[in-house]
Amino acid sequence: MKSSTHKKRGPRAGSKSERIREALKANPGQTRKEVAEKFDASYGLAEKIVTEVRGVKKQTKKAGKSKQSGGGDTGDDGVAAKAISFIEAAGGLQQAIDILQVAQKISVTI
Repeated sequence: MKSSTHKKRGPRAGSKSERIREALKANPGQTRKEVAEKFDASYGLAEKIVTEVRGVKKQTKKAGKSKQSGGGDTGDDGVAAKAISFIEAAGGLQQAIDILQVAQKISVTI
């Protein structure tokens, strides 16, 4: 049986994480290391909360080039290169958009 001193005060009320969040909102320039030291928290917890509060996403590793047999230009890099070529050939981005809108109207009527 729980004692009366363990009453819940709402989600995260008074927790170390909540105190860190409040401190970061008051002083957003603190580094993860400073937060971890100030609140005697692990670096991982500090990093998680700082990221959450600041809305900063961790940079993920980019996937390497796909190895394709046949040497086709069907990967993402090939599509981007073709799109850039199309835009240049059309005379600019707005002209390319206009061409695609006309093509869309024509395809709807067919």
